[in-house]
Amino acid sequence: MTLRFTKNTTTEIIVALDLPTAKNASALQEQIGDICKYYKIGLELFAAGEGAQLSHKILAQDMAVLIDLKLLDIPATVGKATAKLADMGASALTVHAHRAALSAAVANAGAMDIFAVTLLTSTSAQELHDSGYAGSPEQYVVAKAKLAHDIGCQGVVCSAHEASAVRETLGDQLTIITPGIRALAAPRDDQARTATIAEASQMGANFVVVGRTILNSASPRQSLLELRDQLST
Repeated sequence: MTLRFTKNTTTEIIVALDLPTAKNASALQEQIGDICKYYKIGLELFAAGEGAQLSHKILAQDMAVLIDLKLLDIPATVGKATAKLADMGASALTVHAHRAALSAAVANAGAMDIFAVTLLTSTSAQELHDSGYAGSPEQYVVAKAKLAHDIGCQGVVCSAHEASAVRETLGDQLTIITPGIRALAAPRDDQARTATIAEASQMGANFVVVGRTILNSASPRQSLLELRDQLST
């Protein structure tokens, strides 16, 4: 692996290949061309049995692949699954921020980076309270980020709303990946804690994950260029 999800000085875009087949995802990647080198492959493609195939293809182009499976199971299962994905050559893997699961993943990751998923961006403050947690989403995410750092994770996944608190607490010790990115005036869909790409960058995100804004565009490459322009303003 040559390209990593590192603590870069500028915010980079990760394109979420949330599409039903590797053929669809490859076609999108070809339209985007060389202006993006970071991609996310999630549950949909892996459930279709095509995640590994697509990952190999992207990695062969000297690009980075985040395998977004949000693993959470008993430690032995997480460890074995992580080792398999590391053997596949993936750049990074997401694991839910539970101590035992993260520990097993870190122990079996090899050269692959582990990113702790703190709180899903579809979870509202009310839902968090309903689950029995009395604090704010920010407090919850910072606690999970501290756990991830102590265990040895390379980074965390959190919404832009908590990124600044994580950065303030842990400085540059973790790479921050922020999903839930929406274009200006775009609908939130199934997300509760969203932000624009510029807001996420200003709040401390190293990487922002963009899916629907690009996937639903008539010109994915142009949409990506426009998003990059928003990062530079």
